[in-house]
Amino acid sequence: MTDRYILSMAIDPSTTDPNAIVVYAGTLGDGILKTTDSGDIWKTMNTGLTSTVINTIAPIRVTIPSNLCLGTTLGGIFYSANKAGLWNIPNRNVNALDVSNTYVTDLVVDCYGVYYATTYGDGNSPTGGVFRSRNSGDTWWETNGNGLRDKRLLCLGIQGTDILYTGTYNRKLYKSLDQGDNWFDVNENLPTDLYQIFTTTQALFSDRTIITITPISDTFCRLFDTNNPCVQCLDANTVDPNLPLTQPCYGDFSSIYNTGSQTFIYTVSDYNGNPLTGGTKIKASVTDGLLHGDTDKTIPDTLEGYTVYTLIWENDITDTGQSETGDMAATLSIKVTSDDNGDETLDLSRRLVAPLKITPEGTTNYDPSSDVNFKGTGGSGIPAHYSWLDTLGGTACGVEYYTVYLPVDKEFTVYLTDNVTKKTVEAKGKPKT
Repeated sequence: MTDRYILSMAIDPSTTDPNAIVVYAGTLGDGILKTTDSGDIWKTMNTGLTSTVINTIAPIRVTIPSNLCLGTTLGGIFYSANKAGLWNIPNRNVNALDVSNTYVTDLVVDCYGVYYATTYGDGNSPTGGVFRSRNSGDTWWETNGNGLRDKRLLCLGIQGTDILYTGTYNRKLYKSLDQGDNWFDVNENLPTDLYQIFTTTQALFSDRTIITITPISDTFCRLFDTNNPCVQCLDANTVDPNLPLTQPCYGDFSSIYNTGSQTFIYTVSDYNGNPLTGGTKIKASVTDGLLHGDTDKTIPDTLEGYTVYTLIWENDITDTGQSETGDMAATLSIKVTSDDNGDETLDLSRRLVAPLKITPEGTTNYDPSSDVNFKGTGGSGIPAHYSWLDTLGGTACGVEYYTVYLPVDKEFTVYLTDNVTKKTVEAKGKPKT
């Protein structure tokens, strides 16, 4: 395991052999890694995950080491009942559909197996909170209770089975004595020196600017979704999910398929991972396509400055003519301007695939004594995803070129379908008179 950003870890307490300790590591963009030999060999365990930024892993119970629960950025919570062999999505709350609680900051579990989670909200509005699950992570119920006024939550602690503590983005500390049903502010009881650390506007240490960009999802990405694996077409009307593609499939982040988009998280911090100083400006831009999200930010001060941001890069190109296929080579740029930490720019490249297209387009007046040839481009940009069909009864699959053979002396229509983007285009043939 090299060159991985590790955000969280959990050790299986049931393993006692010093040479066979089981450890799980949550990464920034690479999902979950697991070792069963005390760290010599690591394996990726992402089956079922749709978000690969793992912020937190709940402590593992010695009595049921097969049960795992983790929190992600933009994906909510995932849980496993077979030691990370398969990750499941909760059927209620704190999942990708619960848009205000997709950013999970912390997870704890009591001795009876009751899980608690804190969320940050969606990063823009204070709508996160505390959630509780009594069935190993399958169902989550909000436990914000009375008194928890600040719901941008960053951390969570548990004492016994009833007492909870949570810390907030706005430097508040809350306590609950009844499993989260009621909360009260305990900031007034903090030591004076600790309170000063919370409120000072001076950074104890800061260094040069560091930027990272991590892709976390794609409109057509199914790399971590066992319910939607890569597909290979059998004929013009059929795809078989059991046949692997021989060419890049879903999850190939080097291209953004036409009408699709990719979601990224990017971090801006000093060398030690701290927020940059107040007044730092962040601008994100792309040379082509549309960019949504945290494109223009100014950090307010050294304590409240945030380090993790989100972008969605959309491929909206129609017809470019920039290359033989019409695809565009595009660049995403993150530019940081900081008087104290120093200016920095980081670029990331993508191929924006052109719309699905048949050449020649429209109606071709063909010579009845010659074959009629067509070429498919765009969509996903991968011919292995293409299906062809014509009104004369011909079909083909997984090819870039399609031919209507002699003898032909009638009008016909050719249809090209991209089995990934689900787009279909057509062209016509008409004999010369």
